Amino acid sequence: MADSDRHLRRLVILQAFRDFCSSQIEQRQEVVDWILDDGAFAAACEAAKVDTDQVRAVFVSMSRIQVKQRRAYLSVIQQILEI
Repeated sequence: MADSDRHLRRLVILQAFRDFCSSQIEQRQEVVDWILDDGAFAAACEAAKVDTDQVRAVFVSMSRIQVKQRRAYLSVIQQILEI
Protein backbone atom coordinates (compact mmCIF):
# COMPACT_ATOMS: atom_id res chain seq x y z
CA MET A 1 0.00 0.00 0.00
CA ALA A 2 1.32 3.40 -0.94
CA ASP A 3 2.23 5.99 1.66
CA SER A 4 -0.51 8.23 0.26
CA ASP A 5 -3.13 5.54 1.02
CA ARG A 6 -1.83 5.14 4.56
CA HIS A 7 -1.85 8.92 5.03
CA LEU A 8 -5.42 9.16 3.70
CA ARG A 9 -6.64 6.48 6.13
CA ARG A 10 -4.94 8.27 9.00
CA LEU A 11 -6.76 11.45 7.99
CA VAL A 12 -10.04 9.50 8.09
CA ILE A 13 -9.26 8.37 11.64
CA LEU A 14 -8.30 11.92 12.63
CA GLN A 15 -11.60 13.20 11.22
CA ALA A 16 -13.42 10.59 13.30
CA PHE A 17 -11.68 11.97 16.39
CA ARG A 18 -12.72 15.49 15.39
CA ASP A 19 -16.31 14.34 14.88
CA PHE A 20 -16.18 12.66 18.29
CA CYS A 21 -15.41 16.10 19.74
CA SER A 22 -18.38 17.67 17.99
CA SER A 23 -21.17 19.36 19.89
CA GLN A 24 -23.60 17.56 17.57
CA ILE A 25 -24.64 14.26 19.05
CA GLU A 26 -25.42 12.82 15.60
CA GLN A 27 -21.78 13.20 14.54
CA ARG A 28 -20.54 11.62 17.74
CA GLN A 29 -22.99 8.73 17.34
CA GLU A 30 -21.79 8.07 13.78
CA VAL A 31 -18.27 7.67 15.13
CA VAL A 32 -19.44 5.30 17.87
CA ASP A 33 -21.32 3.22 15.29
CA TRP A 34 -18.21 3.11 13.07
CA ILE A 35 -15.97 2.03 15.95
CA LEU A 36 -18.41 -0.70 16.94
CA ASP A 37 -18.45 -1.98 13.33
CA ASP A 38 -15.29 -4.02 13.73
CA GLY A 39 -14.95 -4.65 10.00
CA ALA A 40 -14.95 -1.05 8.79
CA PHE A 41 -13.03 0.35 11.74
CA ALA A 42 -10.44 -2.43 11.73
CA ALA A 43 -9.97 -2.08 7.97
CA ALA A 44 -9.32 1.64 8.30
CA CYS A 45 -6.83 1.07 11.12
CA GLU A 46 -5.09 -1.70 9.21
CA ALA A 47 -4.80 0.46 6.10
CA ALA A 48 -3.49 3.32 8.26
CA LYS A 49 -1.01 0.91 9.86
CA VAL A 50 -2.14 1.75 13.39
CA ASP A 51 -3.14 -0.62 16.17
CA THR A 52 -6.94 -0.99 16.18
CA ASP A 53 -7.15 -1.73 19.91
CA GLN A 54 -4.95 1.23 20.77
CA VAL A 55 -7.03 3.64 18.68
CA ARG A 56 -10.24 2.24 20.14
CA ALA A 57 -8.79 2.67 23.65
CA VAL A 58 -8.18 6.37 22.96
CA PHE A 59 -11.81 6.77 21.90
CA VAL A 60 -12.91 5.02 25.09
CA SER A 61 -10.69 7.31 27.19
CA MET A 62 -12.09 10.35 25.42
CA SER A 63 -15.66 9.19 26.04
CA ARG A 64 -15.05 9.53 29.77
CA ILE A 65 -14.49 13.27 29.61
CA GLN A 66 -16.76 16.13 28.67
CA VAL A 67 -17.11 16.83 24.97
CA LYS A 68 -15.63 20.33 25.27
CA GLN A 69 -12.49 18.94 26.89
CA ARG A 70 -11.95 16.25 24.22
CA ARG A 71 -10.34 18.73 21.82
CA ALA A 72 -7.24 18.71 24.05
CA TYR A 73 -6.56 15.17 22.79
CA LEU A 74 -6.46 16.17 19.11
CA SER A 75 -2.86 17.38 19.02
CA VAL A 76 -1.70 14.19 20.73
CA ILE A 77 -3.70 12.09 18.30
CA GLN A 78 -2.15 13.94 15.36
CA GLN A 79 1.29 13.11 16.74
CA ILE A 80 0.37 9.46 17.22
CA LEU A 81 -0.98 9.27 13.68
CA GLU A 82 2.08 11.17 12.40
CA ILE A 83 -0.02 13.71 10.53
